[in-house]
Amino acid sequence: MKKATLFLLFCFLLKSNIGTGQTDKLVMDNYQKADNILQKTIVQHGGQAKLNVPMSFHLEGTLYFFGHYDVPEKTNPAPDTNRVSFFPDLGVSYLSSSINYYGERNKIVMNHLDSTYYSGYFDRDFSKGKLEERNQIYVSYPTQMLLLADNNKKTLSFVGEDKEQNIISFNEGLGNRFNLFVDKKTNRLQKITQLDYSNIYGDGFNEFIYTYADATTTQPSKLTRREHGLLEGDYVYKNFKAEPKIDTGFVAYVCPTCKIESIKKGGDLSIETIGKNLSLISLKHLNNKVLIAEYQTFMVIFEGPKDAQTCQEVINLVKKQFPNKPIKYAVFSHHHPDHAGGFAAFVQNNIQIVTTKGNVAYFEKLLKSTHTLTPKNTVTAAKMSVQTVASKDSLTIKDADNQAFIYEGGENTDHVQEYLWSYFPLQKILFVGDLVSFPQKSVRDQAKRAYSVYKIIKDKKMDVEKIYIAWPLNGQKPFGTMEDLRAALLKNYPDIK
Repeated sequence: MKKATLFLLFCFLLKSNIGTGQTDKLVMDNYQKADNILQKTIVQHGGQAKLNVPMSFHLEGTLYFFGHYDVPEKTNPAPDTNRVSFFPDLGVSYLSSSINYYGERNKIVMNHLDSTYYSGYFDRDFSKGKLEERNQIYVSYPTQMLLLADNNKKTLSFVGEDKEQNIISFNEGLGNRFNLFVDKKTNRLQKITQLDYSNIYGDGFNEFIYTYADATTTQPSKLTRREHGLLEGDYVYKNFKAEPKIDTGFVAYVCPTCKIESIKKGGDLSIETIGKNLSLISLKHLNNKVLIAEYQTFMVIFEGPKDAQTCQEVINLVKKQFPNKPIKYAVFSHHHPDHAGGFAAFVQNNIQIVTTKGNVAYFEKLLKSTHTLTPKNTVTAAKMSVQTVASKDSLTIKDADNQAFIYEGGENTDHVQEYLWSYFPLQKILFVGDLVSFPQKSVRDQAKRAYSVYKIIKDKKMDVEKIYIAWPLNGQKPFGTMEDLRAALLKNYPDIK
């Protein structure tokens, strides 16, 4: 009886796990379907680059006020002129509205990074923090809503479809949920809806409807706003300008303390020469370094930290510095993310990977994964060209200008089972992924990992004057010497010579 009970319990748990797996697949399939629709819409509206281009335009039309009038649902129209500007690279957007409603009245909404500044038609002063007002600006133009959706992809989902439209939805940072209606034929954003509650009308929608002048344009000609089915605003787009200059006087008027400067994109990279045909790229934000070696007709990069976005920035910098020399190899000391996490960027740039045999299956598995939730780190499946260095073996990359001897020797590192050491005999430099550190202000007593550096130098009879490390960067000497290495090992290895 007990065995039968245990068997039934096992079958139940197995069935539950299968069900959970199927549910997870449904959730992922739903997201991927929504993302596919979003990306097609973004492409139709000019692509990712277009989303971040500064723009300005006017919305001229009528705003309809609902109030205490003599007939239910009567509205009082007011001429309304809006000036709207977006500067994604500065984290600034603003809307200024002027209406004639029992006198001239003005409304201003300005977003600066994570803050919102607001002054309504019936307000006298600006208030900071009215974040519920910040989306008034985004809904005024399709590309800005697409940018908002793309920046909040973790909440993206497919809602449904009819013969003419696909519907996807997302939550922005404040939790407000938007539904995006995309035309199936044109892949244009046609309408946005947002759930809303009214004390009078109860549950309902706010709607923002874009009208296009013809079947091909992606710049709308008209915007219609509805609140619980009632017309709230009707506007035409005018005076559209791509890449306008920011109105610094207006920004200063709204927020005198706001500091307007470009948002830093990507990492803080700098390059320095450390020897003939050898340079280091410092990634200060990651506390890490990458080595690049120049040859007669090609370049070699050593280490690929963090992710594809980071390594694409490294690749771009190398191409800029050495425009006539393609990058032929990327060499990774070991598989850890801070040394090889960005390997996919090299694969997608047709750069051959140099690694150890134990990493190949792992890298191939990672290439099959998707990274759409982080737009800047998007990776698509690609075939990897790889050259492996077997256990206790070596690889030489050399020509008349440069030489690199790459040794496999992970067994002594006390860190990973497989590890590649890179030695440059012409410059008398050893480049080490990590394992050892050389603090600026003191000697840090170190053990097995640092000893493996000493051992490889002795075993391979390297003539080393300088030891450069990929990690760490901050608080370290530019390089270590053999004397520095011995001093770090002396406490734990007193007989070291």
